[in-house]
Amino acid sequence: MLMLQPQTNHHFTVERATGLIPAFEAHLKRIRAYRNSAQRVAGQLEAAGISVFSGSALPEVAGPPDVVKKLESIRRYLSDIRGEIEQIAAYGCALKDVDRGLIDLPSRRDGRTVFLCWQSGELAITHWHELDAGFSG
Repeated sequence: MLMLQPQTNHHFTVERATGLIPAFEAHLKRIRAYRNSAQRVAGQLEAAGISVFSGSALPEVAGPPDVVKKLESIRRYLSDIRGEIEQIAAYGCALKDVDRGLIDLPSRRDGRTVFLCWQSGELAITHWHELDAGFSG
């Protein structure tokens, strides 16, 4: 899945980052819904003997109209997911894990750049880590 890195020339305060939590939750909810829908349609195709994800790309659109329609819907869902991830990146953040809802936000601490770390379900941003470290729990 596409994961964009934040631009580290922009830094968040804990307060500003915490203010983005409702937007993050909304983006994650949509990403998960699109992913679930894509997986459901892909499962229907797989059950009919049509391999959907071979390598990193969907097969070319060909075949019976119902297959073409399903492949096109998967493409739309994947495009919608990409759009949501790009919107998160546009804040200057990086989505690290969709399932956990992990997002890193560049910040400053003791004169150096670090990442504030937020996980879906948390009401505030209370954790941070060095740039070369990540979520440990």
